[in-house]
Amino acid sequence: MNTSLNSVNSRNDEDEEEVLIEPRFKYHRILGTMPDRDTISCFTIHDKFIAVGCSSGRIRIYDILGNLRSEFVCYFTFY
Repeated sequence: MNTSLNSVNSRNDEDEEEVLIEPRFKYHRILGTMPDRDTISCFTIHDKFIAVGCSSGRIRIYDILGNLRSEFVCYFTFY
C-alpha cells in the first residue's frame, strides 16, 4: 500500500515541476483588419496565404505577413 502512495506522491511532484514550453512557431495576432463584432468561424493556412471565414459571411485572404490582400462578401444567408 505504501508503494502505491509513494508513486502517487511522486507523480504529483512531477506535475508541480512542469515548466511552460515556448511555442515551436512564431506568431502575431492580426488585429488591425478584423472588425470588432465579426467573429472567426473557420480558417486555413497555406504556404503563401491565410484564408479566414467569418460569421458575417465574409472571407478574408491575408498574405503570410498578415496583410489583407482581398475580401469576399457572401450575400446569401440561411437565416
